[in-house]
Amino acid sequence: MKLLFSIAFIVLVGHFAHAQSDTVSIFHKSNSPINGKSSGHFGTYKNVLSINFFQAVRGGLLVNYERMIGQSGLAFSLGTGICSFDPLGQFYVREFQYYYELNLRVINRESTELLPLFDFATKYYFEKEWGALHIDAGYTNIKNNVTLDFSYSPDYYFNLNTKLKKLNYRNNEFKLLVGFTNDTKKKFYHDFSLGLGYRFIEYDYLEIEKLKISPNSSDYVNTLIKKTKTNQTPWLAMSWRMGIRF
Repeated sequence: MKLLFSIAFIVLVGHFAHAQSDTVSIFHKSNSPINGKSSGHFGTYKNVLSINFFQAVRGGLLVNYERMIGQSGLAFSLGTGICSFDPLGQFYVREFQYYYELNLRVINRESTELLPLFDFATKYYFEKEWGALHIDAGYTNIKNNVTLDFSYSPDYYFNLNTKLKKLNYRNNEFKLLVGFTNDTKKKFYHDFSLGLGYRFIEYDYLEIEKLKISPNSSDYVNTLIKKTKTNQTPWLAMSWRMGIRF
C-alpha cells in the first residue's frame, strides 16, 4: 500500500513539474520586435527613407524619413533638402508669368541660391492586401533667392544697383493628399500621392516707373522699384517617392 502511494505521489509531482515547465516556457516566449521590425498587419518594417522625385520638377531635392507609430496605421514623415529655383511654383505666381519678368525689356536670371527645403506630414494608412491606401495632411516650406541679369539693357534703367538685382521668394503650402504604397512587406518602397493644397506666397518683384529728369522737363527716365507682394491660391499637390523600408 505504501509502495502504491509512493508511486502515485512521484507521478503526480512529475506531472505538476512538467505542466509548470510548459507554463514558464510559454510565458517567456518573446513577441517583441527584432531589429526594428514588427509582425503587424502593416508589414514587417516600421521605417522608410525615400526621395521625392516630384520635387525635382520644382527645382529641389527632398529626402523624407517616415516612421510608423504602433499598429494603428498612423505615421509621421519629416523631410529636408535644398532648392535652387521653383519654376513650377513661380510660373504660377504673377498671372502665369515668372515673378521677376517686366513688361518692358526682358530680364533674365543670372543665378540662384541654394536654400533649405522643409516638409512635414501626418499619414494614416488603411489596410489593403495589395499595399496600403493612405491619406496625408502635410506642410512644405520653399525659399528661393534669384539674382537678375540686366546685361541686355544696361542703359535702359536709371537706377540699376545690386540691391535691385536680388529678389526673394517664400512659399508655404498646406495640403491634403490621397495616395497608395506598394506591398508594405517589401523592402523596396514606392508611394504616389495626389491632392489639393493652399499656398501662402510672399515674393519680391520689380516695377517700372517713369521719373522726370527735372520738374520743368518733359523728358523721362525709367526707374525700377522693388516691391513685396503676398498671394494666396489653391494648388494641385503631388508626391512621388521611392526608397527603402527598414
